[in-house]
Amino acid sequence: MAKVEGFFKLRGSLGNNVYYKRGGNYFVRKKPGVSKENLDPPIKVLPTSTNMAEYGRACKGAQLIHYALSEILDSPLDPKATGRLTDLLVKLMRTGQLGDSANRKISDGNLALLNGFSFKKREKLFLINCMHFIDRRAGQLAVRIMNLRRSQFGKIPAEATHAIITAIALELDFENMRYKIHECASDPLALTETDGVSVALHTSATPGTKMPLVLFMHIEFIQAQEKAGFRIPDPSIYELRIIAAETVHKIKRVRKPVREIM
Repeated sequence: MAKVEGFFKLRGSLGNNVYYKRGGNYFVRKKPGVSKENLDPPIKVLPTSTNMAEYGRACKGAQLIHYALSEILDSPLDPKATGRLTDLLVKLMRTGQLGDSANRKISDGNLALLNGFSFKKREKLFLINCMHFIDRRAGQLAVRIMNLRRSQFGKIPAEATHAIITAIALELDFENMRYKIHECASDPLALTETDGVSVALHTSATPGTKMPLVLFMHIEFIQAQEKAGFRIPDPSIYELRIIAAETVHKIKRVRKPVREIM
């Protein structure tokens, strides 16, 4: 690194040199990057470019889910949830086509890795267990919660009087950045009368859809006043979690060689 002592006060790049200012002094250094000599043969940078392509597809997939949820949810999501989801989608893609790493797709991976992913900072905020059912051919999805307890909601705000549980189903086309939203919300559940209550939620999807399906459970608290309900504005007490995710894998049939009988 060289320090400019003269009257030349340059900032920017000139040729292979970069001029910049730091602490009132001007410095010059060699321009960073990969030279043309290092790019021959191109296979040296192939793993790096492949990883960047995978990460780019994972970022677009996480943004697609984020945009779809933001369209129907009033409570803001955790800002760091998209980053955590991106890292998980990278791992998910690597469970797909192992032979062609440059063309891996999210839809080809094992979407079951998304099960249990929470969009909130506190992973163990809620302890509600549920059963789910997905009939892709008929386009029917169901979520059922048996013997619900008040203690399963975790930390409940003092002003909350009711809770609403919503099942959200997303049909996601990661390649074309398209989605379809289906949802079903429960009636407001009085928190003083939730012990032993069962909740059944039924939603639909496009019958016979080939797109990946992701099923979410969303819980929010409201305050009832004079026959009207008001959402509590604190987003940290809400829950949004993936409870099921699946896709349709195309099975490649491999023809076995016919053994000739002499």
